[in-house]
Amino acid sequence: MSVGQGYACCWMCGKWREVRIVYNPGVSGPEASDVWVFTSVDKFQNPTKLKKNGPMSKFGRTHLVTLIMAPAGVLSYIFQVGSDLTVSRTAPTIHDISPMVQIRRVQVAGDDVDDIVDESDDFVEISSLNSKTVLERGPNEPVCWELVPRRPGEFLYDNLTEQEWSLESSLFAPFDDKLGRGIFSGKCFEVDWKVSCTTHLLREDSDRSQVRDVIRRCYADIKVLHGSLCSLDRGAPDGAPMAYGIGLYEYTHFLAQHNLVGEDMSVETADAQFFIAATPPRDIHVDWDPTAQRGGRVILRHSFIELLVRIAASMYARAVLAPVGSKESRMRTKAKSIGHALEILWNKNIMHPFPPTTNNFNCAKWRTDVMHQPIVEEVYRKHMKGVVDPLFAAYSIEEDFKNCGEASKTSMRPEDWFALLDNLNVLARHGEDEDSLLNTWDRVWIWQNSAMSHVDELTTSEHLLLTFVEFLEAIARLVGLLRSRTAVDQATAEEREQWGYGMDRCSAATIFCVDEDTMDAHKFAVHLDQFLGSAVVSAALANSAR
Repeated sequence: MSVGQGYACCWMCGKWREVRIVYNPGVSGPEASDVWVFTSVDKFQNPTKLKKNGPMSKFGRTHLVTLIMAPAGVLSYIFQVGSDLTVSRTAPTIHDISPMVQIRRVQVAGDDVDDIVDESDDFVEISSLNSKTVLERGPNEPVCWELVPRRPGEFLYDNLTEQEWSLESSLFAPFDDKLGRGIFSGKCFEVDWKVSCTTHLLREDSDRSQVRDVIRRCYADIKVLHGSLCSLDRGAPDGAPMAYGIGLYEYTHFLAQHNLVGEDMSVETADAQFFIAATPPRDIHVDWDPTAQRGGRVILRHSFIELLVRIAASMYARAVLAPVGSKESRMRTKAKSIGHALEILWNKNIMHPFPPTTNNFNCAKWRTDVMHQPIVEEVYRKHMKGVVDPLFAAYSIEEDFKNCGEASKTSMRPEDWFALLDNLNVLARHGEDEDSLLNTWDRVWIWQNSAMSHVDELTTSEHLLLTFVEFLEAIARLVGLLRSRTAVDQATAEEREQWGYGMDRCSAATIFCVDEDTMDAHKFAVHLDQFLGSAVVSAALANSAR
């Protein structure tokens, strides 16, 4: 993405709008008294210093604020906090800026000026920026509300009016799951389709085209379904990096949930389709990231496409797969092509309102209805300095991306997430018994449902790095899932029947929304507050290896 364009028009003619930029020390980023902001309005040339505004919050924090005039469109900006350039955690963020933006830092007390040979030494290249969408000023709106015209940084009032809570200025603002956008989903699909061996099953061009159209149309739901079934690759050799995929245990739940085993497909046939689909393509996988080289033990995202196609063909189009002229090829089947079989499978066994798909939808909707609410953010702000920030720092790694404006480069690996849960003494896993298998799946389910989508899950391991905003959701989902598991364990046999699907225990997606308090933002905020203030969290922080 390219940023940094200039604007030649004037405030009046261009209908520029007054824009407020806020930095909350200790919440938006590091504690600091001196904070500047660079913006795309002037191609990041002139920093504007933020001022303290209003009384301290009830958590003892001040707000640093400035006002600028900006034209309609996307306003990009980045803060200098002390001597470091950084994006804010309480604003939407755009990554992978190309070309990178060069910014000349403000010299502050403590900078070693002797190290600066020439002016170019003080320029920093930035790859991430915050962003804000600016709307065109209305015809009857004042040009300025609180900013003194032509006097940058000066306000009409000592304390600016307090703004209402908005998601775009909250701790949850950087969360941007693009899967619902057609262009992003299409990119993910193309990556998976290219690597998948699905096309080798399809003899006719027309069938290949039909299957491709079905998968592309349903791709977002397919990806969500795959994520809900992922667990840890438990068979990985010692020393291999932790990674996620669908194992046989989770696959068995999938078969039971969607009524896939019976007259149309035997257990043996279902297992065979799993192992064939899990086998990586010959030669291609050698260039994959080590986290994607799973040795055929689990179903990765791209191989889930092939698995669905194989299941569809086995259930509804066996004659199409049989050798031409054989007895099996003359059998009557419910579908005349594999593409038709895939349509039947999707509509009859998988698609909403089928319970598992509905459950996945409700689990995703929880983010909007509960997680991304002001009362929940208030709890995180309350515990930010004493618990949340230290906990994330203790169980995450910081990559060396100095001066790139990449706050998200401090991230948590699966190994770190599992270590945190071990020290919290929750979701224990000690072997291959039912409880351990389910608890391991729960651990990964929380991660998968809290993480933003990535296009590439084969040549990079970025999808296995949990950023701060994703960590916030993971902690919240952990609290909710633990409550729902307790509610299910305490339910009567009759009550459990409404969630059951023939297995001894139910998946996280099936029961996450069972607990009523978890589904109410105000009640859930109380439980989250209690958890973050609990002795077990303090102990996990104290027991961290870092």
